[in-house]
Amino acid sequence: MAFTNVFNSGLINEDDAPRDALDYLDPALKGKVILTYPHTDDAVLYQFWNLKEQYGWEYLEQLVATEPTWVRGTSMPYVAIDNGWYGASFTTSWAFVPFEGSDTRLVLPEEDYFLTWFQTAAIPTDAKHKAAAKLYLNWMLSEEFQGKWLQFPVRMDVESPDGYKSHLHYNTSPADFHRFMLKRDQVERFRLQIEQLVGPAEGPAPLELDYSVKP
Repeated sequence: MAFTNVFNSGLINEDDAPRDALDYLDPALKGKVILTYPHTDDAVLYQFWNLKEQYGWEYLEQLVATEPTWVRGTSMPYVAIDNGWYGASFTTSWAFVPFEGSDTRLVLPEEDYFLTWFQTAAIPTDAKHKAAAKLYLNWMLSEEFQGKWLQFPVRMDVESPDGYKSHLHYNTSPADFHRFMLKRDQVERFRLQIEQLVGPAEGPAPLELDYSVKP
């Protein structure tokens, strides 16, 4: 899974689409950017941590000053962009290959680091149907399933779609998000700092959002 730049090509030309952090400070994007509250989602919080490490608190202050639309959950930014309500976000995800009839595009950064991580799964020792669970996980790891994955497959013997290389060829590390999450004191301290900067999260929780209404 990768969280990176997603934009609507009907609202923003591909040549003008934001790819790196500084691009999101472009005044031409004012009113077109939608972001997930970082203090409500660990993956987005990790993205903001890397922005702070790379560009400092000054950058985050400048980003907040552009007045992006903030929402809870990482699905709404994609939905809002796909519906043409907003032009761009870096706190959501989508497929490397555009869907037919959709103006939504995903583009990787030119310079900046971006978030990827591996999903984990396990079979509890007291699972009632261990054999079925094992079959399910084996299917998810099968060449057939991984070959249809929308982004980077976890199998190194399966190619990424649309000519993309494996994650090893890009400025990202799937293990780094996991290392970040293990530093709970640091994570919680940064979460509180970001909340002070951005403000408290407002609006419905992700499961309560009306995805047919522009946020």
